Amino acid sequence: MKIKTGLDYTSLSGTPMPDATGKLTEEEKNRVGAWVKEKGKAGVNPNCPVCGSPDWFIADHLVQPMTLGANRSLLLGGIGYPQVMLVSLPCGYTRLLNAVLMGVIVEGEQKKEEEKKG
Repeated sequence: MKIKTGLDYTSLSGTPMPDATGKLTEEEKNRVGAWVKEKGKAGVNPNCPVCGSPDWFIADHLVQPMTLGANRSLLLGGIGYPQVMLVSLPCGYTRLLNAVLMGVIVEGEQKKEEEKKG
């Protein structure tokens, strides 16, 4: 698996990605790359399951799937699971990896940020 961290997104879509607010630092991206390499197992195919490419890049921002609460209703402002996106360079297939387990976000860091806002 080849992971790129300093990618110029303009060359992919012709338009720049969102502004700098909330972007992962190069240090965080390097941490992600090291974690993926460390956790990768011999014999497991790291290539994209859609196009077969070994080329991936780490997206600039963390994402968070919506959490469902009681009766499958959206739980806004509650528990969340921030994710790092690994994106297949040729086709865009995206893998999500838990940012807390990777050490990109320290447990409790998100709660502290929420307390500052409220």
